Amino acid sequence: MTTIRLTENKVVTDILVVGLARNSKSKKLEIESGDIKLDVNELLPALEDMGATGAADEIIKLPGATYKLLVLSGLGETSVNYSAETLRRSAGAAARSLAGAKSATFALPHSSKGELAAIAEGALLGAYAFDEFRGTSKSERKAVLAAVTIFAKSANSAESKAAIKRASIIATNTHIVRDLINTPPSHLTPESFCARFKKIGLAAGLKVEIFTDAQLKAQGFGGRQVRNGKDHGEIFDHHFVEFEYADGSILNSQCRHIPGTMSKVDELLIGTKGKIFCGAAHIKDHTGKIIYQYDTKLENNPYQTEHDELFAAIAKGEYKYADAENGASSTMTSILGRMATYTGQVIDWDKAVNSGMDIQPKTYDWNAEPPVLPNADG
Repeated sequence: MTTIRLTENKVVTDILVVGLARNSKSKKLEIESGDIKLDVNELLPALEDMGATGAADEIIKLPGATYKLLVLSGLGETSVNYSAETLRRSAGAAARSLAGAKSATFALPHSSKGELAAIAEGALLGAYAFDEFRGTSKSERKAVLAAVTIFAKSANSAESKAAIKRASIIATNTHIVRDLINTPPSHLTPESFCARFKKIGLAAGLKVEIFTDAQLKAQGFGGRQVRNGKDHGEIFDHHFVEFEYADGSILNSQCRHIPGTMSKVDELLIGTKGKIFCGAAHIKDHTGKIIYQYDTKLENNPYQTEHDELFAAIAKGEYKYADAENGASSTMTSILGRMATYTGQVIDWDKAVNSGMDIQPKTYDWNAEPPVLPNADG
């Protein structure tokens, strides 16, 4: 994890990060260096000659006399007060571009605790890489920026120190979430997921209890709203299931197969401080503000990664992914839900597993008769 600190003294790193913006009225470039004064008389003409725009995500690196490397990160149009998102994005772009560097000082414009926090968050969130599944190419990839220093006149204030600490906490936990998203399902099994969070929880001084499927019970309802003809048999076209764990935690699941209705396949996790929207790949707090967004341009596709890993193992003759039990357990959870909706009863895991119900055909053949046949009513 990248370290971060504040300073109000001279820059002690070889790399200095500043902002670059274009004045919408004069159309001229302006260098925004926060609390550090730079001699820009020679820099600005050179930047114009290079075709610099100052646009968001633009990164320009120049060798310097005072600093070995001057990094200019785009801020868009000049502003008296840049928005937190603009500063966060600019700092993040700069941090990503400095992979392989040991340290850098960020001198971006800010006039409030919130703006300072945004710079810190951006720098730390930008210093991220997921290398767990890289093979021969891993050694070729540069490490993330190791240390961030933010230059601010308010470096010694309690508010500034608190903002930096909060930014570090946000980045640490966001990186955990990003690691989980980037880990393919073949590797992120229920057991490994729980083991990872148990370790995190214990380190934070929490009491951790893991619930298994054996502690699960379900109740629900369903029906035949559209598929009610003789040719449809007795299958429901909609279900709603409430799964309950031993501690009272609730998981709601619903589905329908009705033409002309809204189509959606998604998962929503609701916590005490926010919601995780799995389909949209973002996290919102309870005010509706997005506090994390998965970036499909920068992150890998976990569904592709799991296939790459599986096919590579098959090609090498390796037996690495024993997911049969996880697949069976997941399927049985769905069966448990359907048993609850069709019977209208509360069904617990043990009752379902030990029910003796068997609806498979006696023989597996294209001409085999199913165990239940239609009568005169369909």
